[in-house]
Amino acid sequence: MINPVFVRLRDDKQVRCPDVRFEQVSDLVPVAPDTSAPIELPRSRILRRDVYTKATHGGQAVRKLVAWATNKHDVDPRFPTFAVLFTDYSAEREQPQMDM
Repeated sequence: MINPVFVRLRDDKQVRCPDVRFEQVSDLVPVAPDTSAPIELPRSRILRRDVYTKATHGGQAVRKLVAWATNKHDVDPRFPTFAVLFTDYSAEREQPQMDM
């Protein structure tokens, strides 16, 4: 699947087998089994980890930053060389906002 489209929620299904299963896709589209041997990947290395705070009218806002070198791009080109993750927490927001 390249561009799946969400159409609607199904009230008659729940998140459990047999309601949701991979065969719903593989019955329609042939999926070759993965016969490759697992490879040992090097560990990532954290380059920077910071926490920033500021006072807002609703409380305190917090932004966390983590940047790391994956060290996996030489072994598997599907991995990026570096990755960065920002997470924002604020008093008004119910769920944290994450940006990659």
